[in-house]
Amino acid sequence: AKMRDRRTEGALMVEERVLQILTEQQREVYLLRQDGMTCKEIAEKINAPASRVTSCLKHAKRKIAEYESYHATGTNNDAPLDFPMTAGELRLVLEGLDLLKRDMESDVHRRLGTDWQGCLPYSYQIADDLTVRLLDAFRKNET
Repeated sequence: AKMRDRRTEGALMVEERVLQILTEQQREVYLLRQDGMTCKEIAEKINAPASRVTSCLKHAKRKIAEYESYHATGTNNDAPLDFPMTAGELRLVLEGLDLLKRDMESDVHRRLGTDWQGCLPYSYQIADDLTVRLLDAFRKNET
């Protein structure tokens, strides 16, 4: 992502981390908008309808707000827990996460040529990352 001089180094690091939660198209549209381009100018630049740019920007802003709310100081969401769990309980948690992710996916209208993944809430990414970590822990436990 392009770095702009008007930001402090600390803000850049936070923004880069936040930008990673966005899809490639959301990131591009968001950064162009931050650079002062209008939605119409962005649409012309990326050769997309203005309605898609507006939608991308809306979803990017929503996802950034969800991210910032989840990681806000005082929420304790990032605090590690010491929580023993059996392999059977872990399997149930994985099944529950899979159901949760499917439910979130079913709420999103999938159309070819659209950025439907960009419409998923930030909590989907948390559930997906947690699934990967839990599967890794489960596999390590089996060996």
